[in-house]
Amino acid sequence: MRQFSAVLLAAGVILMSGCSKVVSLNPVLGEGEGAYDPALVGVWQEPSGDDTFLVRWTGEHYTIRYSSKSQSMTFEARLWDANGAKLLDVTATDDDPFRVAVHVPVRVWIEGAQLRFAFLDSDWIRSLAASRMAARVTEDRTLVLADSARVKTFLGEAGCDARAYKDVQTVMRAQ
Repeated sequence: MRQFSAVLLAAGVILMSGCSKVVSLNPVLGEGEGAYDPALVGVWQEPSGDDTFLVRWTGEHYTIRYSSKSQSMTFEARLWDANGAKLLDVTATDDDPFRVAVHVPVRVWIEGAQLRFAFLDSDWIRSLAASRMAARVTEDRTLVLADSARVKTFLGEAGCDARAYKDVQTVMRAQ
């Protein structure tokens, strides 16, 4: 039974975290935590115009609606400053009993009409996370099992390091 539960947990993590190789079972920030940056709110599009991100502030967290030609998804995100780096704790909001809602760390840079973002999922941070915290490592994912305070401390130290991410994506504010 324990093995079956582990398989279900791993399958749920993979389904909920298709974009990132480092995910946390526990939130980084709790209810009422998180910063507000008005520059993040708005409609953002990839240069091709195929993908759109609608970012709203609820008064407590951000709601991000992602839309492409083939899918749309909604996420909840909380923002914090980690030693000069703006990080988001992002989690999907769909309610599905066969999926585990994991938390994905994303670094953001907002410069005028340009928003750049990167998943904190490089091989360097995957290895570091697994060596410093309780984690389950699979071939292509690292599921961090540590409590919220430990994850926040870890990301506060490692999340601002350029080695933590590899692919930076850019979207532009829609007119």
